[in-house]
Amino acid sequence: MLSKPFTFIFALVVIALILLFGIMAITRLFSFGCAVEAEKFVMDFDNKVEVMDTLAKGSRAQYSLIVPPGVAGICFIDTTSTNNIDTSKLIYPDVKQKVELLIGDGMAMKENMFIAADANADKDCLFDRKRINGLRVADNIQCFDTKFGEFKFVLENMGKYVQISGA
Repeated sequence: MLSKPFTFIFALVVIALILLFGIMAITRLFSFGCAVEAEKFVMDFDNKVEVMDTLAKGSRAQYSLIVPPGVAGICFIDTTSTNNIDTSKLIYPDVKQKVELLIGDGMAMKENMFIAADANADKDCLFDRKRINGLRVADNIQCFDTKFGEFKFVLENMGKYVQISGA
């Protein structure tokens, strides 16, 4: 008769552990899916730049990509001229702060693509900066508003590099 309460308590503990580990696994799965979506966005953009780089000098095309959830904007900075970066053109405070810290520390900026996250974004899900090889920016800095989930831009083959500008 004494074993029934222990069996009941043991069953409750096992059910609680299964629920706990199940919820943790589902949370990790959603987080992984979000990270994959962010990386896919970067790969899609990088592929557009690579394709434009293979076209003839002067080739120009307008593109549109769907951005991952939580992206308020995207800024591109021409890192080949870090002395001429006017951070007042950066319209997103979090991007401006990152760039000013990198410049202030005297670090050579390798990344040229910076993500501005909106207030509700999952920070673990989004990257904050990436390097897109072969890309330069018209006017050294270009920011794009993506709050409607779409990133519209123009790529132009300049011969030795691809230049991005607003659509």
